[in-house]
Amino acid sequence: MEKYEGNPIAERAIRKVVHPHISIITVAELVASIARREVRRRKDWEEEALRHYVILTSAFTVLEITSSMAKRAGILRTKYKEMGIEFSLADAVVIATAESMGWSIVTGGKQYEREWKKVTEAKIDLMEKFVENEK
Repeated sequence: MEKYEGNPIAERAIRKVVHPHISIITVAELVASIARREVRRRKDWEEEALRHYVILTSAFTVLEITSSMAKRAGILRTKYKEMGIEFSLADAVVIATAESMGWSIVTGGKQYEREWKKVTEAKIDLMEKFVENEK
């Protein structure tokens, strides 16, 4: 989402990763976000949203989710809700996917401070710090 919103740090972070991946749930969020923006701008908003989606996700391998990842996401969402952290179901799916693959999540913004830095199931890299070590 950060890349879509034009965050230059997100662009650098994506270029730094050798084989970046994106969860299928993030694809759904991205298409919805683009569509909401485009529906206000033009009549052919659906076609335009899909065109932007293709451009924005071309650098990624899209990861499907399995039933075990989906079940784990439900557990994680409940676990964190009990801790007072309101992850969306989509975010819980991203965490479960990263956990099952043994990968880290690179994220940014205020949401990191509110929620993501408390995740213990997967390594979470703050986007700004991730690219800071670049050289």
